[in-house]
Amino acid sequence: TDAFLGTVLTLSLAEKTYADVSAGAWYAADVSEATRRGLVSGTGGGAFSPAESVTRAMFVTMLSRLHLGLHGAALIRDSESFSDVADGQWFTQPVQWAASIGTVSGTGGGLFCPQQSVTRQEIASMLFRYASDRNYNITEESDLSGFEDADSISDWAQAPMRWLCGTGIMKGNDRKLCPADPASRAEVVALLIRFMDYYQM
Repeated sequence: TDAFLGTVLTLSLAEKTYADVSAGAWYAADVSEATRRGLVSGTGGGAFSPAESVTRAMFVTMLSRLHLGLHGAALIRDSESFSDVADGQWFTQPVQWAASIGTVSGTGGGLFCPQQSVTRQEIASMLFRYASDRNYNITEESDLSGFEDADSISDWAQAPMRWLCGTGIMKGNDRKLCPADPASRAEVVALLIRFMDYYQM
């Protein structure tokens, strides 16, 4: 279990380095900033595990910490729980909060699938809904036809992906977006820091 998944971290952490995050890595600055802001810490033993996949529960927890860092208010929990989100889990409160503001709606059949790896298009959708709830400007859009795999984006993720790419928060690689691919810890912190920078949080 990721070491950041216990209680909400103090949001003014001292600068921390990880043995597996080299200073020259493309994500090094984002990892450092995400750690400083209390969105993440390590996975134990001085490691960050940048290539490790992020679960849906982990991502929602990171997003809840981003929200707490900005607003400092208790998370709202007036939403019915998903059948696979039991009370008392480390992710229960973040998931219920995210559901209560419409950021998540589950995967169908009353399930949230907390341990399932979060995909790039799921992240786009969650950020899009969160930004909408906060009344942020979400009118920026990008034409995705230049990406080779644009037609593999799910219908429900089309608008969020156009928005996230339009803002420059999400960037493709070799003309591909890989919407259904699991997102790594390095990718997720980069997206969250770009999101915060874009909206000047």
